[in-house]
Amino acid sequence: MQNEKTSTQQHERMVNLMSEYPDIAQNYTKKSSEIVALFWEDLANQLNAIGPRQRDAGGWKKVWSDYKCYIKKKVVGE
Repeated sequence: MQNEKTSTQQHERMVNLMSEYPDIAQNYTKKSSEIVALFWEDLANQLNAIGPRQRDAGGWKKVWSDYKCYIKKKVVGE
């Protein structure tokens, strides 16, 4: 399972969830760290339910960070 990539459905769901919480998506929030941690745990549970790739909250944070970098490079045209 380690080599499986994040599914299109997981990426779409992640983007939809992040659009509801742009402050967390941009990693600039005034919410308490407990609330942010609960958000990431909930996001991980929702994305893992879609499958097949399973990650913990930290793993999904990394996916989001990598995805943002990919989109920024694409916009810039690199």
